[in-house]
Amino acid sequence: MSKPAPPRSALNTFLALYLVLPLITLLSWIFKNPSVEKYLASCGVLYFSDVPGSFVPEFLKGNGPAQYVSGLYERLKVDKSYLGGFTLFNKTYYVTRDPGLIREICVKDVTQIERTESTLSFAGDYIISKSLVYLQGDHWKKTRAKFDRGFTPSKIKHNFAQINHVGRNLVEYFNHEMDPAGSLVCDLNLPIHKYSLDVVASVTLNLDTVCLKTREPSRFEQISDRVYTSFDKFTDWVKPMFILWLPRVTNYFRVTIMDKEIGTFYGDVAQAKIQSEGGAGKKNLNDFVHLIHSSYKELYGREAIGRGANGRGAIGREAIGRGANGREEDEKDFIISNLYTLVLTGYETTEVVLAMCAYELALNPNVQRRLRDEIKDVLGDEFTYDGVCGMTYLDMVIHETLRMYPPLGMVPRVCIQEYAVPNSKVILRPGDSVILSIHGFQRDEEYHPNPDVFDPDRFSTENRSTTEFAYFPFGHGVRMCIGMRIALLEVKLGVCHIVQNFELAATPETLVPMRIPASMTTARPENVVLSLTKIG
Repeated sequence: MSKPAPPRSALNTFLALYLVLPLITLLSWIFKNPSVEKYLASCGVLYFSDVPGSFVPEFLKGNGPAQYVSGLYERLKVDKSYLGGFTLFNKTYYVTRDPGLIREICVKDVTQIERTESTLSFAGDYIISKSLVYLQGDHWKKTRAKFDRGFTPSKIKHNFAQINHVGRNLVEYFNHEMDPAGSLVCDLNLPIHKYSLDVVASVTLNLDTVCLKTREPSRFEQISDRVYTSFDKFTDWVKPMFILWLPRVTNYFRVTIMDKEIGTFYGDVAQAKIQSEGGAGKKNLNDFVHLIHSSYKELYGREAIGRGANGRGAIGREAIGRGANGREEDEKDFIISNLYTLVLTGYETTEVVLAMCAYELALNPNVQRRLRDEIKDVLGDEFTYDGVCGMTYLDMVIHETLRMYPPLGMVPRVCIQEYAVPNSKVILRPGDSVILSIHGFQRDEEYHPNPDVFDPDRFSTENRSTTEFAYFPFGHGVRMCIGMRIALLEVKLGVCHIVQNFELAATPETLVPMRIPASMTTARPENVVLSLTKIG
């Protein structure tokens, strides 16, 4: 059980050194606009004049963009301000600590604010650019509407038995690793990583990937971890530069940062399932291949293009790349891209939240006992969908974990038409961005008293309403994370199986406080070494 979690240093180092530092230290100074400082001063808004220069020393200290923005958020608190700004690449960025502004731009005035920053759009990547994550505007809206069909409450309930089965496999994995006395000390990152992969493969691809059946990496583990270890050749480091700077050229020559082995794997899985299901006409409720395939046909297929020409709402092929070499290749690329991102985002979030929940339960035995009592009273020996979803204290524990350890540290939103910021003199111009610091809001004592204390009761029915727009680990409004419900179910079932069967406790090796290394992607704990003792 001593094997570490999959290495991610190559990806993080690549993103930090190759994409961020050279660009922000050179181009941003070249295009720095001094008039912005005067404008913000006239509006009474704090101007971060040391950006971007201060990012370099912060990075050298080990802080990534999310941590850096969190630092700007803290400076707003010290200044007793609720809005600050800076310039980068001749663009203006704002950082806010006003929950009311979050409500306005994420819910009320959502039509005036784009869903995400598009600076690193990867429009020149013929595969990655077709992912829902990178689509913008009307293309994102219509594709998201199609994909939403796979995340309805009834569809998620249908997946309950599969997730519950993997949860039992997790218990068996721990039991197999225990000593004769029924105890085990291990880093939970690895078994929880295996659990998350088995779950997402089951509900997304309808595959039994047997990650929990063996201590050694399964084939699916190896494929999934390629994203973090594939930047090991010179060409892998050169491609993103051309994709970002010469998108038309790279699209024409079909250049992608996706590892070839990953693309081949998801392409083979999709082809096999589509053929076995008789194309898009035969549905399989247990995976997303049909969902993505049928969505492509409805949005980008031959008939859809005709409907779009007649004004009936289809999107058309130009949305997914003008330089592609044929409709069949477009279709395959669309399926591979979206299967891959659904799987990646699915297991990353689940494993981080589940690991940190186990960590806090080990450090807070009273919370652990109360949760175990609720599991015993509500579920007994039979886990049901309604029972798990109806557990009040479990829900509070999970939300408190998400508050303290959000997988993503910030959410950018981009203005697409002139917008007057409420209660301010500031007018956002098209292209201006507002960065929402998830970590900043969720650790702000003004909205969450004693923010460094793990206290699930802050999410009780009586208290939850006071933190509504200062708590958003999955985003807010119509652009909230598409997989939120199923991710929460995966975490809840994992927690229930662990707490029902094992007593969690800290050991001399347990990190207190937890160290979460700076990352350009998902914020992950360094290690989660805990003691597990079998119950009964």
